[in-house]
Order: sequence, then C-alpha cells, then structure tokens
Amino acid sequence: MVDEINPYGATDELGALNLLTRERVAAALAAPRRGQVLSLAHVIDRDAPVTPRKHPTWHTTSIRESASGCSAADDVLVMHSHSGTHLDALSHYWHGDSLYNGWPASSVTSEGAERLSIHQVEGMVARCVLLDLSSVCPVGPAGHGFEVMPEHLLAALAEAGTELVEGDAVLLRTGWSRLLPEDRGTYTWGEPGIGIAAARYLADHGVVLVGADTWGVEAVPPAEKGKGLEVHRHLLQERGVYLLENLLLDHALDVAGPGAYLLVIAPLRVRGGVGSPVNPLLVV
Repeated sequence: MVDEINPYGATDELGALNLLTRERVAAALAAPRRGQVLSLAHVIDRDAPVTPRKHPTWHTTSIRESASGCSAADDVLVMHSHSGTHLDALSHYWHGDSLYNGWPASSVTSEGAERLSIHQVEGMVARCVLLDLSSVCPVGPAGHGFEVMPEHLLAALAEAGTELVEGDAVLLRTGWSRLLPEDRGTYTWGEPGIGIAAARYLADHGVVLVGADTWGVEAVPPAEKGKGLEVHRHLLQERGVYLLENLLLDHALDVAGPGAYLLVIAPLRVRGGVGSPVNPLLVV
C-alpha cells in the first residue's frame, strides 16, 4: 500500500502511474476472459457532456477536389480537453502555490503546463476493477452531493468478488449518465460521487486512476463548503492519482457485470496539456 505523499522522488511528474510496472502491466493482460473490447466513451459531438462554463464541441468537415477527379475530406475539431470523456492530468487542479510533488503552480500558464503535462502520460494499461454503485446513488436532484463512502466501496467490491490490488484502476457506475439526454441541467449542476474518505481509501490502496460516469468523479456540491473540489485536490495534487470523467459504463456492466478486467487508455500527447479527450477501452 502507498502511504507516502510523494514516494517517487523529488523530480517525479508521473505520480501513481509509477505503480504500473512492467510486471503489473503483464499481469493485467491476463485479466480478460472473453476477449471482447468495449468502448467507455461518449461520442464526440455538440451533445457530448461539458460543464456550463465551457463551449460545446464544434466540428466541421472540409472537402477538397483535385484535378484528377479524386477528393479528400478532413475534419476540424474545436473542443475543450475536459469535455466529453476525458482524462485529467496532474496539473489540472490544485490549491495554493504548488502542484503535485511540489512543482510550482506558476508553471501552468496560458501557454500550457510546463510540468505534469498530459503528454508525459504515454498510456495506461492496467487491471481495472469495475464497480456498480447505482443501487445506492440517487439519480436526479437527490443525487446532488450524495457521498460515496468507503463502506459503499467495500460492499461493491464484495459484490464484484474481488479486492483492490496496488496498480489498479477503479471505475464507478453511479447511474448518473442516464440523466444527460433528458435533464442536462440536473446532470451538470451537481452529482453523486466519492467523498474525501473514499478518496483516501482508494489512494491508500495504491490505485492509479479513479473514473466514473459523472463529470467530476466526486460528490458535488461537496460536504464541506469553501474548500473547492476536495477530492480533486487530494487525488491529483496530493497523491498523484489520475481522474477519468464522463464515462459510459452501463453497457459494460450489462455485458460483463462488476469485476476485474483490462483497461487501456491512450491520451492525446498534447505538450503542455492539462487533460485529454480519450476513448477508454475495457477488455473483458
């Protein structure tokens, strides 16, 4: 179990990604049984989930004809890196003057993140524990601020018939994504999610990543006001644990159920990026 704030050295910029050793990656490859690949991502379009302060994704296609009679088409996408299904870099959220591992917050400017950039995350191949919390998380306004506690995680792990192993990714279905097509305002105003106690529990067990079918993974509004997104601060800034947001998990759970599988994520290598849209693949 990892119980130190910065256990990987004074110059580290990868955080919990260091736990994905060659041996753990090789072991994770043995997790799938069916060989079925499932995408966990929203389709990228104007209706993809994005918080109200951000612009919807803009997409156009250019078509060029040549004298040979052949034509070529190309896409232009304008989108926030934190829209739709996306991975937070460790430089995405902080409190005070420093980022994860003490790197200065001043290293993040309008030109990008000099430290902890998403381009340093070449990819994640990890054993993934998929948990179903939809039976305990309210959907609708009652879900705003509902806090998933460690005991909820323990019950879900028992249902899945597995335990957490150092280097795991953990994905949580709350059922919140069902709201998006019918009530976007309720979806984006708040959400159910893990609280600080559950965040500490997961980080203490050496998880590399926590993802959810919500836009922020944690309970919003938070239980304690005036501290911002406390789970973001604890996991990204203090523990170097990555966050994967706006997942679609219903189909994967319908197909495979809760349990341990293989997760593959390849973020765009945006130099200085504080996050990236991704298409996470669950191999069951």
